[in-house]
This record gives sequence, structure tokens and C-alpha cells, in this order.
Amino acid sequence: MGYTPPIFFLGLKNLISTIVVYMLVKLRGVKYPSKNMLKFFFLISFMFVIDQVFWISGLNLVSPGESVILFYTYPFMVALSSYLVVREALVPSKLLGIGLGFLGVVIFSIGNSHFMLNPIGYVFMLIAASGWSLNLVFTTKWCQDTDSRMLSFINLTVSTIVLLLSSIFVERIEVVTTFRAEVFFALFYGGLGDVLALTAWFKLTKHWEPTRMATYAFLTPLLTVILSWLILDQSLEVSQIAAMAIIFAGIILVNPPKPENSSDTSL
Repeated sequence: MGYTPPIFFLGLKNLISTIVVYMLVKLRGVKYPSKNMLKFFFLISFMFVIDQVFWISGLNLVSPGESVILFYTYPFMVALSSYLVVREALVPSKLLGIGLGFLGVVIFSIGNSHFMLNPIGYVFMLIAASGWSLNLVFTTKWCQDTDSRMLSFINLTVSTIVLLLSSIFVERIEVVTTFRAEVFFALFYGGLGDVLALTAWFKLTKHWEPTRMATYAFLTPLLTVILSWLILDQSLEVSQIAAMAIIFAGIILVNPPKPENSSDTSL
């Protein structure tokens, strides 16, 4: 974000992802959706755009710790919208598990961040979280028969177009004067990573309830701390270890172990 306008950067990253996933779609002969489904796909993709635009815009207004705490309210939004849209059962154990996972994220974030207390930034991050939650729930409702690679392709294509056009009018692309090596690395690493992550994510929507999927997202800050400890030699504090345990407890509450004689072989 220090080298190039953020919306423009996201648009370029998504463009790389779109090209890669398009080649996968063509090579594997994935069928395109019927015309009567396009309105649903555009709505889902629009939620994806809302998430990206408001998230990257909010990062300019709040601290990293605040952004994580605010964005990870989205599992609560998923639980509520999933109950309203796809009638997923809203049982106390799920709510408690989400609460524990969120508490773990707060513990990770609060110790290493100052608070900017910017109301507009807070609103932006909450809108981003709601966009991602609705993308997940609507995908579960409407796209059970759609190949996950096609879902990635449609989401990325729509977002690329919207982001690059928005950047032209909002950021004025001509201000881009510095493209350092770090930017190219982030573009290609992020672009290829998005293809893998999104395709796997959409694949799971065919097998898992939305709340179950959303809870596993709490592993992201946990893995960040572990990788920072392993690769960057950062210290691992007692509070962070406690946060890991809390997050795992929350995930287990939402995803209780299956009995040994369970016939669940969906994955």
C-alpha cells in the first residue's frame, strides 16, 4: 500500500488470478452457467467486490489490529444470515464457538496494536465483513451445482473489472510512479494464492454449512503468528498460546468430532 494505490493493486492482483483460473477452466472444459443463473452470480460477485473495496479502503483508516478484530466479526454475520437465508440451525454451541474464536482473535490483535478509533474506518471494515459473509451464504444457497473453478472465475472477473474502473476514477492511475520488486512479488504471490484459496473455499461450500466454514477462518491469524515465529523468529508469547487454545476450542464447539461409525464421507 506504500508503493501503489490500493484499489489499483487489488485490481491487478485479481487480473492475474482471473487469467490463471480462466486457463484452468478452458483446459478442464468447465461448463459455463446458464443465462438464468447469471443474475445470481453477479450478485454474489458484487458481494465479493464490496468485501475487497471496503477492506482495502478501511486499512488506510484503522490500525492492523483494529482491522483484524472488526473484519472477524463476519462469522457472527454468517451465522445470522445463514439462519435467515438457508435456514441453518442456530444452536447455542455454534454461537459459543464463534464467540470463543473471536475472543482468540482479539487476544492476538489487541496486544500489538494501537487504536486509531476512526468511525469511518470501522464502518468500512464492517461493510467488508458483511460483504464476505453474504458472498458465502448466497453461494451456498444458489451455487451447489456450479463448478468451484467457475465460481472463482466469475467472482474474480467481475471484481477485476469493477476494481480497475474504480481506480481510474478514484485513484487516478497516473499517480503510480514506483513499482518496486516487492509489489511484483505481492502481485503474483497474491494472485496465484487467490486462485487456490478461492477455488478450495467454493469447493467447501458444497459440503459444509456456512457457519462451519466461517469458523475455520479464525485459523488465519493463528497461522500468521505461528509462521512469524517459525520464519521471522518473532517471539511467541503466553497470551498468544492461550489465544490459540481458545480458537481451537471454538472451532471444536462448532465442529464437534464425528462418531467413529459416522458415514460422513463428503470430503
